[in-house]
Amino acid sequence: MYSFEYFEELFRNHCGDLPRGDFAVLAPLVRVDGQTHLLFEVRALHMRRQPGEVCFPGGRIEQGETPLECAVRETTEELGVSRERIRVVGSIGLIYTWLNEPVDVVLGEILDFEPGKLETNPDEVHETFTVPFEYFMERAPKDSYTVEKHYIWGLTARFVNYIVKLCREGSK
Repeated sequence: MYSFEYFEELFRNHCGDLPRGDFAVLAPLVRVDGQTHLLFEVRALHMRRQPGEVCFPGGRIEQGETPLECAVRETTEELGVSRERIRVVGSIGLIYTWLNEPVDVVLGEILDFEPGKLETNPDEVHETFTVPFEYFMERAPKDSYTVEKHYIWGLTARFVNYIVKLCREGSK
Protein backbone atom coordinates (compact mmCIF):
# COMPACT_ATOMS: atom_id res chain seq x y z
CA MET A 1 0.00 0.00 0.00
CA TYR A 2 2.75 2.51 0.90
CA SER A 3 4.93 2.30 -2.19
CA PHE A 4 7.56 4.87 -3.04
CA GLU A 5 5.23 6.10 -5.76
CA TYR A 6 2.58 6.75 -3.07
CA PHE A 7 4.99 9.00 -1.16
CA GLU A 8 6.19 10.66 -4.35
CA GLU A 9 2.65 11.56 -5.38
CA LEU A 10 1.68 12.73 -1.90
CA PHE A 11 4.74 14.91 -1.23
CA ARG A 12 5.47 16.25 -4.70
CA ASN A 13 5.87 20.02 -4.34
CA HIS A 14 4.74 19.80 -0.72
CA CYS A 15 6.72 22.64 0.83
CA GLY A 16 7.18 25.38 -1.68
CA ASP A 17 9.60 28.07 -0.51
CA LEU A 18 10.11 27.32 3.16
CA PRO A 19 12.96 28.96 5.05
CA ARG A 20 16.04 26.80 5.21
CA GLY A 21 17.01 25.01 8.40
CA ASP A 22 20.46 24.68 9.95
CA PHE A 23 20.38 20.89 9.72
CA ALA A 24 18.89 18.33 7.36
CA VAL A 25 18.01 14.66 7.69
CA LEU A 26 16.89 12.04 5.21
CA ALA A 27 13.96 9.89 6.28
CA PRO A 28 14.96 6.84 4.22
CA LEU A 29 12.33 4.53 2.81
CA VAL A 30 13.44 1.03 1.87
CA ARG A 31 11.69 -2.02 0.50
CA VAL A 32 11.84 -5.17 2.58
CA ASP A 33 9.94 -8.28 1.46
CA GLY A 34 7.70 -6.14 -0.74
CA GLN A 35 6.79 -3.72 2.07
CA THR A 36 7.86 -0.11 2.55
CA HIS A 37 9.91 0.39 5.70
CA LEU A 38 11.63 3.34 7.35
CA LEU A 39 15.34 2.80 7.89
CA PHE A 40 16.80 3.99 11.19
CA GLU A 41 20.33 4.30 12.53
CA VAL A 42 21.62 3.79 16.04
CA ARG A 43 24.34 6.36 16.62
CA ALA A 44 27.81 5.03 17.42
CA LEU A 45 28.25 4.33 21.12
CA HIS A 46 31.47 6.35 21.41
CA MET A 47 30.00 9.59 20.02
CA ARG A 48 30.20 12.67 22.20
CA ARG A 49 26.59 13.75 21.54
CA GLN A 50 23.63 11.38 21.83
CA PRO A 51 25.53 8.06 21.69
CA GLY A 52 23.33 5.02 21.05
CA GLU A 53 20.26 7.07 20.14
CA VAL A 54 18.01 6.16 17.22
CA CYS A 55 18.02 8.68 14.39
CA PHE A 56 17.84 9.26 10.66
CA PRO A 57 21.01 10.10 8.72
CA GLY A 58 21.71 13.81 8.69
CA GLY A 59 23.72 16.71 9.98
CA ARG A 60 24.60 20.38 9.68
CA ILE A 61 24.05 22.05 6.30
CA GLU A 62 27.36 23.27 4.94
CA GLN A 63 27.82 26.69 3.35
CA GLY A 64 26.55 26.71 -0.24
CA GLU A 65 24.71 23.43 0.25
CA THR A 66 20.95 22.93 -0.04
CA PRO A 67 19.07 20.91 2.59
CA LEU A 68 18.50 18.17 0.03
CA GLU A 69 22.22 18.05 -0.83
CA CYS A 70 23.09 17.90 2.87
CA ALA A 71 20.64 15.07 3.59
CA VAL A 72 21.96 13.04 0.66
CA ARG A 73 25.62 13.74 1.53
CA GLU A 74 25.12 12.74 5.15
CA THR A 75 23.30 9.56 4.08
CA THR A 76 26.12 8.54 1.76
CA GLU A 77 28.69 9.22 4.50
CA GLU A 78 26.81 7.44 7.28
CA LEU A 79 25.21 4.51 5.47
CA GLY A 80 27.81 3.94 2.77
CA VAL A 81 25.35 4.07 -0.12
CA SER A 82 26.16 5.87 -3.35
CA ARG A 83 24.27 9.00 -4.39
CA GLU A 84 22.87 7.04 -7.36
CA ARG A 85 21.06 4.70 -4.96
CA ILE A 86 19.16 7.56 -3.27
CA ARG A 87 15.91 8.57 -4.95
CA VAL A 88 14.60 11.78 -3.38
CA VAL A 89 11.00 13.00 -3.16
CA GLY A 90 11.94 16.34 -1.61
CA SER A 91 11.70 18.29 1.61
CA ILE A 92 8.58 17.67 3.65
CA GLY A 93 9.15 20.63 5.94
CA LEU A 94 10.96 22.06 8.92
CA ILE A 95 10.76 20.63 12.40
CA TYR A 96 12.34 22.47 15.32
CA THR A 97 14.55 20.89 17.97
CA TRP A 98 13.95 21.62 21.65
CA LEU A 99 16.72 24.23 21.26
CA ASN A 100 14.61 25.86 18.51
CA GLU A 101 17.04 24.82 15.74
CA PRO A 102 15.27 24.20 12.43
CA VAL A 103 15.80 20.81 10.76
CA ASP A 104 14.80 20.15 7.15
CA VAL A 105 13.29 16.69 6.77
CA VAL A 106 13.89 15.17 3.33
CA LEU A 107 12.05 12.04 2.24
CA GLY A 108 13.74 9.56 -0.08
CA GLU A 109 14.22 5.93 -0.97
CA ILE A 110 17.37 3.87 -0.84
CA LEU A 111 17.28 1.70 -3.95
CA ASP A 112 18.42 -1.93 -4.05
CA PHE A 113 18.34 -2.15 -0.27
CA GLU A 114 19.34 -5.46 1.29
CA PRO A 115 18.98 -5.82 5.07
CA GLY A 116 22.35 -6.30 6.73
CA LYS A 117 24.30 -5.31 3.60
CA LEU A 118 24.94 -1.63 4.29
CA GLU A 119 28.57 -0.58 4.74
CA THR A 120 27.90 1.87 7.55
CA ASN A 121 30.50 4.27 8.89
CA PRO A 122 31.50 2.87 12.32
CA ASP A 123 32.57 6.36 13.45
CA GLU A 124 28.92 7.45 13.23
CA VAL A 125 26.68 4.38 13.11
CA HIS A 126 26.50 1.49 15.58
CA GLU A 127 23.77 -0.40 13.70
CA THR A 128 20.73 0.04 11.46
CA PHE A 129 17.24 -1.43 11.53
CA THR A 130 13.98 -1.04 9.65
CA VAL A 131 10.36 -0.73 10.72
CA PRO A 132 7.41 -1.25 8.36
CA PHE A 133 5.78 2.11 7.65
CA GLU A 134 2.43 0.43 8.27
CA TYR A 135 3.48 -0.02 11.92
CA PHE A 136 3.41 3.74 12.42
CA MET A 137 0.27 4.29 10.34
CA GLU A 138 -1.63 1.79 12.52
CA ARG A 139 -0.82 3.63 15.75
CA ALA A 140 -1.79 6.96 17.18
CA PRO A 141 1.16 9.37 17.19
CA LYS A 142 3.29 8.82 20.28
CA ASP A 143 6.17 10.55 21.99
CA SER A 144 8.13 7.31 21.67
CA TYR A 145 7.99 3.87 20.12
CA THR A 146 9.63 0.68 21.28
CA VAL A 147 10.33 -1.64 18.38
CA GLU A 148 12.00 -4.84 19.59
CA LYS A 149 15.11 -3.59 21.43
CA HIS A 150 15.06 -0.12 19.85
CA TYR A 151 13.62 3.00 21.44
CA ILE A 152 12.55 5.70 18.97
CA TRP A 153 11.89 8.96 20.77
CA GLY A 154 12.45 12.70 20.77
CA LEU A 155 13.07 14.45 17.48
CA THR A 156 13.15 11.20 15.49
CA ALA A 157 9.69 10.23 16.79
CA ARG A 158 8.49 13.73 15.88
CA PHE A 159 9.84 13.29 12.33
CA VAL A 160 8.00 9.97 12.02
CA ASN A 161 4.79 11.43 13.45
CA TYR A 162 4.91 14.37 11.03
CA ILE A 163 5.33 12.07 8.03
CA VAL A 164 2.44 9.90 9.27
CA LYS A 165 0.27 13.00 9.83
CA LEU A 166 0.91 14.22 6.28
CA CYS A 167 0.15 10.76 4.88
CA ARG A 168 -3.11 10.57 6.80
CA GLU A 169 -4.15 14.04 5.64
CA GLY A 170 -3.17 13.24 2.05
CA SER A 171 -5.14 9.99 2.04
CA LYS A 172 -8.43 11.74 2.87
